[in-house]
Amino acid sequence: MEHIGAYLTNGRTAKGLSREDISRITKIPLKFVVALEEEDFETLPEAVYIRGFVRTYCEEVGLSPDPVLGRLSQALPKEGPVHHTDNPGISLGGTPIRLSGGKASPRSRMGIALVLLFVVLGLLFGILTLTQGPSKTDMSQVGRPSSSVHTTYPSVIDQNVSEPGRYYF
Repeated sequence: MEHIGAYLTNGRTAKGLSREDISRITKIPLKFVVALEEEDFETLPEAVYIRGFVRTYCEEVGLSPDPVLGRLSQALPKEGPVHHTDNPGISLGGTPIRLSGGKASPRSRMGIALVLLFVVLGLLFGILTLTQGPSKTDMSQVGRPSSSVHTTYPSVIDQNVSEPGRYYF
């Protein structure tokens, strides 16, 4: 059997597909399609992903994945996952976690800005409310009923009994 990369490339070109087509159809990132065809295993993620990419790629171009997966086992390094120097990640129990580099998306930055704006406005409102003196309303009259308003409440006795269901208030 020919090399893995040549086998994949020949299968793709026989179907009349470009690398971009394979990437779009299989959802394999283009840089990984290129790395598979060029057998650049340092660029590729861990072996489990590589096997999945190869299986998906082969099925899409009509090739049997078994011979490629057999050769792939021999070609991949045996000492564990491939570590990338551009983003080493953090390892928890042998599974690397890749960091995004701390770059926030524009949408998340907008959300953070809005939250900060509301916090600042809330603080300003609280400070202004606490620093204002007592209101200019005469506090001595608060709670006392006004003498100009006289309220009467009708009693049940005042109701016209001749019209049941009708009440006068």
